[in-house]
Amino acid sequence: MDRVTSRLSHWLASAAASVGLPSSAGPQAAQQQPPRDWALWRAACDGHAPSATRWVRELTPQAYGLALQMVRKAEDAQDAVQDAFLRLWRSHPSDTHGAKLATYFNTIVLNCCRSQLTSRREWATEHAALTELHDAQQLRDGSE
Repeated sequence: MDRVTSRLSHWLASAAASVGLPSSAGPQAAQQQPPRDWALWRAACDGHAPSATRWVRELTPQAYGLALQMVRKAEDAQDAVQDAFLRLWRSHPSDTHGAKLATYFNTIVLNCCRSQLTSRREWATEHAALTELHDAQQLRDGSE
């Protein structure tokens, strides 16, 4: 289990470094923070703008690094994180299940990335496959 945690820490640190973030933006930084994330979330939901700003600044670096590692394109990673913030806002989660807000949010980011990758594959497969099938059919029809 320690090996997996170590690999994940290294992976997130490299993701943070690839987008120009200090290495402290990895999971160690999240573990050192006091459990104030849900308090910031509740304050942001109540309309406290500084809490919302702080909340977004704390969640974005790790989420962006994670998204960038999955989708491999900066603009797609940004879209995934923005979409995740919208989904989080609409879902109105609470801390009743004992999870950290960052964990909950990163799960949403992963799901957004998966949706993007699935969409990419469907578009790529659909167009390329249809073109290839069409060309193959024309070759067969021409040779008969």
